[in-house]
Amino acid sequence: MGFGVLPMALTVAVEAAAAPVHADAEAAVVVIANADAERYPEKTVRRAGLAGWCRQANVGVEWTDYVLAGVSSALQRYPAEGPADAAAGAATGSVSGMHILVDGRELPQAAGLSSSSALVVASILLTLGLLGIEEKPEAVAELAARAEQKVGTLGGGMDQAACCLSLPRTALHITFRPALRAEPVPLPGGHAFVVAKSLSVAEKAAAPATQFNLRVVECRLAAGALARGLGLGLEAARDLARGDYAIARLLDAAAERGVGAEDLGLERLPDAAMARAEVEALLGEGLEAFLLGDPASCDGGAALKAAAMADVLRQVGSFQLRRRARHVLEEAARV
Repeated sequence: MGFGVLPMALTVAVEAAAAPVHADAEAAVVVIANADAERYPEKTVRRAGLAGWCRQANVGVEWTDYVLAGVSSALQRYPAEGPADAAAGAATGSVSGMHILVDGRELPQAAGLSSSSALVVASILLTLGLLGIEEKPEAVAELAARAEQKVGTLGGGMDQAACCLSLPRTALHITFRPALRAEPVPLPGGHAFVVAKSLSVAEKAAAPATQFNLRVVECRLAAGALARGLGLGLEAARDLARGDYAIARLLDAAAERGVGAEDLGLERLPDAAMARAEVEALLGEGLEAFLLGDPASCDGGAALKAAAMADVLRQVGSFQLRRRARHVLEEAARV
């Protein structure tokens, strides 16, 4: 939610390779295959219109969606005609079709180890390679964070930044405001970190409205409710909750009023889950109006976020505002 984080990358990886396939616009396709073909079936999609791809609502998530999110975002960022100010210093090349092979067997899947983010990053890098573009790691990380939201999750940018910017034998202190910044933190010598797979499956895109995305919505609603408690007007609280980094921006607003993090008014929120009507009473209007506004006025990334949050509000009837805000603030203080 906009605070600093302190991840470190693992020495295992998702690997991907691609080859261009030249064909006319009507026949061009993108073929995505996996080294573990029995578990992850191959998929073929048309190249035409791929730059605008995003996962359709009410359609189950497939492993290839993460590849398509990365490829489509790279193609959208660097269309065939090529921007004159591209990092390569010239117009980008064009890619008609491509064959992609992914091997993620080294990295446990759905285990909380960022395998999906790694796949998105790898897919962007291979597409940029085919286009002949060299991009800064920070730019790849930011593009990958936006790309993964096409799959339907409201994630931030930590995992992608860790994939792109980590160095050996260091953790990475990452901050996101006012812009992405990463500072290596050397790990003490003579120590080792052991990462063990618990065998619990945690697919963040499997039921995002009731799990992964719910936590994001709860943070935004908590920020709005606490802002109202601090005396912010309805419009100001709305703007705070609808934007990124809601809890961090809440602290900024509180500091302007001489209020510290310890006096935000968390005690005014119940420990138990709050029903929709209770949250609406604190905010002063309905949840859809407060959090979404007019979805028809959104485009691009804002439209994806609005659609994901609307899905949460359709499926969920109670919200853990105090627990969510407290967790975010405690983690920020720990980092």
